[in-house]
Amino acid sequence: RIHRRAFHCTFKSFHTLCCSMELLRRWCNDELQLPRSVRKFESDLANGFLLGHVLAKYGLMTPSEVERLVDRNAPDAKITNFTKIQPVLSDLGIKFDSNVANSVMTEAPGAASRLLQQLKIKLDRGVGSV
Repeated sequence: RIHRRAFHCTFKSFHTLCCSMELLRRWCNDELQLPRSVRKFESDLANGFLLGHVLAKYGLMTPSEVERLVDRNAPDAKITNFTKIQPVLSDLGIKFDSNVANSVMTEAPGAASRLLQQLKIKLDRGVGSV
């Protein structure tokens, strides 16, 4: 038997999580209008291509830098893309070490959405504009 209060807290946390994920998805797809839609954060952000485009929308990567990002899931493409994105994330104060990079690239549950949420928070604080 599940305690009513525990169920309510769990449901409330789940509801909050689902709402925040939907808000992140709308931000990517509707507001930023990235080159392709984000449906599943883990698989869609795993190669760094769309994250680079988010940074470019805020003027944090130049058009020529973004043009060099590739939308492929090969390990070498992922490493190349994240090598280009990592300095920008660090400048924003977002922890992006080899463990975080590996989690995102290997599509660990929640890794990409956590990174995107951190990025949105920093960008909402006035780094640039869309």
